[in-house]
Parts: sequence; structure tokens; C-alpha cells
Amino acid sequence: MKHSIVDISKTEKEITFELTSEEFGKFKDEVLKEVSQNATLKGFRQGKVPQDMVENVFGKGDNFLEDVVQAAINHCWRDFMRDKNWIVVEGPEISIVKAAYQNPFIFKAKITIVPEFSIPKNYRDIVKKLGHKKVDVKSEEVEQSLGWLRKSRSILKNVEREAQKGDSVEMDFSTQSKGKDLEGGGAKDYKFILGEGRLLPGFEDSIVGMRAGEHKEFSLKAPKDFWNKEIQGATIDCVVDLKKIEEVVLPELSGEFAKTLGNFENVEDLKNSIEKNLFEEKEREEKERWRMEALEVISQKTDILIPEKLTDRELGAMKDELTKNIASFGMPFADYIKRLNKTEEEFLKSLRGQAQKRVSGALLLKALTKLENINVQDEEVEKYAQEQLMRWSYDKAGAEKKISPEDLRIYAREFLSNEKVFESLESLV
Repeated sequence: MKHSIVDISKTEKEITFELTSEEFGKFKDEVLKEVSQNATLKGFRQGKVPQDMVENVFGKGDNFLEDVVQAAINHCWRDFMRDKNWIVVEGPEISIVKAAYQNPFIFKAKITIVPEFSIPKNYRDIVKKLGHKKVDVKSEEVEQSLGWLRKSRSILKNVEREAQKGDSVEMDFSTQSKGKDLEGGGAKDYKFILGEGRLLPGFEDSIVGMRAGEHKEFSLKAPKDFWNKEIQGATIDCVVDLKKIEEVVLPELSGEFAKTLGNFENVEDLKNSIEKNLFEEKEREEKERWRMEALEVISQKTDILIPEKLTDRELGAMKDELTKNIASFGMPFADYIKRLNKTEEEFLKSLRGQAQKRVSGALLLKALTKLENINVQDEEVEKYAQEQLMRWSYDKAGAEKKISPEDLRIYAREFLSNEKVFESLESLV
């Protein structure tokens, strides 16, 4: 087999392969042998049909030639890539130049790669200089979390008085601009906590002081930087029918309340648990911050040429992640973009730098795995994969059907490898 390599660009290569007629013929024989093992013809048992008869019956059509061509391509590509350290981003894209029996077989393979790069030899010294930030929890943070817990256990009490900030109110409302109803600018039985700033600036202030059963009409000026470009700086005419006012009653902060939240003897026990959880959360955040900084400082000293296709792929993954996340809050991706005053193209462009950082980080981790002599055992991969499946213990069988076992193992190996790389770097500090 002969091959030649042409560099189309710094990230694209085209490899031309040529097999002699004798080499190509060997793949024909291999495919014939495989076919003959399963072939059945009248008068012969399965697998016992003479090979010349198999060739006369099965080896004349285009489908058979395609199988021979595919077998040759697979063998050539595996053999070619065996000693290459290339990170292939896309491809191989195969094009057949010539494929006929008794003739040389020629095909081309086009690929996109990440060009080889070198991490600076003193990367460990660079990492050693990075320090961890001190983690602490302030008493105000504990009180804030405690307030959120009380709010989550609050009850609503109907009241006959003027609406105040902090009340839960229910209303019917509509909005117009220049006599036209605003899209999404009205609702029936709309319920919210007054003063949380969910609606148009000034809208909630206009409801303060109203009583249940009252009707009110008023106008507001939308801010010039409002998220909805269509009404920026416009006069908005509002109509409100307030239907209900409820006071948000928080549970008393007592030992009894603490016991409803878990195995706590008293309020002090609960506060200690909140402080511990907040501390552990901050430790995790600091650990992640340090890891990202370590990758960033190494990246600044490493020249990596990232193919556009790889950045585009990561950008698509980021968009999918974001779409799923905001969908969990009941907001379509298109509405989210609209709130940012950007087109989808503008928004994705703003994420491009972040996508390149993520790609760069992944490539650095792959290179550091070799430099740090990281090895992940099959037993570790299997254990982690099973732990992930146990997270879906309520439907483990369903999870196993949805998740490819091989994909899960690939993910597990990569995750464990990355963890070991970071742990190795962290041990230097």
C-alpha cells in the first residue's frame, strides 16, 4: 500500500491511498470467504458451498464490490492511523478514485485535525504558583438561607386590606402600546409575590395600595434599555383587576420548625448544618475555580490551533445545554434570546470565546493525561459507570436502555482521567 499526504490547511489534510491489484484482490478473497461461511445454495449445507460457486452467485454485483471496497478502506485507515498522534476532529471523508477488479484501488480520505502542540516543560512550576482562596461562611449567609427555608414553608393568609410589598396577589391584567395588545403582556388569575420585580418597572408599585376587587388603569414608560426592544422607551397602558391579597406568613423560628426540616434538635443545630453545607459548597466552587485557573494559565503558555469545526461543535453543545436548562424554567430559547436584546446569531457569537476555552481545556487535559502518566483501570471505569446508573435507581432498567453502555464507559474513563490529572496538579500546591 502506498499513500501520500497533502496539507490543505493547517487543520485539514487529504491522504491518497493506492493499493496494487494484487493487494485489492486479497480483500475480495476475504469478503468471499466471509460470504461463503453463511451462504446457502440448493444441494449444499450452509457454509459448505465451494468458493468459486459463491463468487459466481454472489460476487458479481455492485453490492459485493462495495463490501470489498469498504473492507479495503477500513484496513488501510486503521493501518495508517496506528502510529499517528493526530486528534481527528472530523472525518475521514472518503472519495473513491478508482475501484475495479484486476486494477489498482485508489481512494482519498479528507480529515480535520488539531495540529500537534506542546505544553511548556515548566507547566508544573506554573501551577505551583497558584494559590487557593480562603473559604469562609458569613453569619448573614446562614440567616439568608434560613430565611429561604422559612419562606419555602410559609402559608398564605387571605387579608382584607391594601396590598403591600411581600404579599401574594392574584390579578387579571392586560397591557397595550399605541392601542395594540402586547404579546405576552396579559394574563388571567396571574399570581405572584408583590415587590419581587417580575413585571415592567413601576407596574408593581402601582398595585401597592390597591384592595381586592378594585379596578385600576395606569400608564408606564418602558425603560430605554428594556429587554423587549419593541417597547423600549414606549408608553405602556395597563389595566389591572386585583382579585385576591394574601399575606405570606412565615413559620416561627423554633425547635419545632427545625425538627420539620430533618434530624435537628434545635435551631442552633439547624444553623450549624446550614453553615456546614454552605462551607462545603464554597469549597467545591473554589476547587472548580482553581482547576479552571490552572488550565487557563497553562493554556496561555500553550499555542493551540483550534479548528473552527471543533469550536462550532462545542457551540452547538452549549446551545443545547442552555436550551434544556431554561426549558426547565418554562422558557423557550427564543424568548430567552429576546430578553437579552440579541439575535440568535449575536448570542452565539458572544459565546464563541467561551466555547474555544472549553475546547482548549479539553485538549490540554488530554495532553496532560500523558504527561502526568495517568492510567485508569477498567475496574474503576465499571464502578463509576454503575454508580452513574444508580443515580437513576428509580428506573435503572430504563436508564440502561436510553444510555449506550459503551458511551457511558467512554464518558466514565474520560471523567476519571480528568479527575486524576487535576488531583495530580493539586498535589503540587
